[in-house]
Amino acid sequence: MESKKRGRERLAKWIVVFLSIILIVSIPVGSYIGYLYYQLYSKNDVEALKKLYSFGFRNFIKMDLQKIYPSKSTGIYLQLGGKSLNLENINLEGANLQGANLQNANLMGSNLQRTNLEQANLQNSFMIGSNLEGANLQGANLQRVELQEADLQNANLQGANLLKTNLMGAQFKGANLEGTKMTQADLDKASLSNEQKSQVQVIRIEGSKNKNVDDIK
Repeated sequence: MESKKRGRERLAKWIVVFLSIILIVSIPVGSYIGYLYYQLYSKNDVEALKKLYSFGFRNFIKMDLQKIYPSKSTGIYLQLGGKSLNLENINLEGANLQGANLQNANLMGSNLQRTNLEQANLQNSFMIGSNLEGANLQGANLQRVELQEADLQNANLQGANLLKTNLMGAQFKGANLEGTKMTQADLDKASLSNEQKSQVQVIRIEGSKNKNVDDIK
């Protein structure tokens, strides 16, 4: 009986030690996560976004990264993009990314509903299955973007450049395509109304294998 009692006491002590270690570690970690969110939402810190994403965080609703502030030393805008930037399945609903550089980014399956991407550079980005419903993409650079099965319903694509963009199966119901450039864009199985087709600017390329605006029935 006495040995069992001592055994329980030792176990209890180890449990206390273990929980103490977890508490000691979790407090600074939690503080650091809070600091990163503060940097992101209060100071528009792009590096904080990358770190939070790497820790498994995906929800950044209504984040404001308008203009992606320029470097004081060079005057060159910070680039969010690059092969290393992976923002797959990220939630940026309602975020302000006006003028942001997301070139080459992986945004597959991302939630960009009502996100402001006016004049943003998304060239060569990977956005298959992304939700862009109601997003503002006015004047955005969407050249060679992979947008298969993307939801672009009620989005504003006025003046956007979709040169050689893959739009297979994309949904455009209610979208504003006035002056949208879709030369050599692949629109196979995409949903465009007759009115939308008349809004799009297309330069026919002889020999192109992509199904273009004029080919959609």
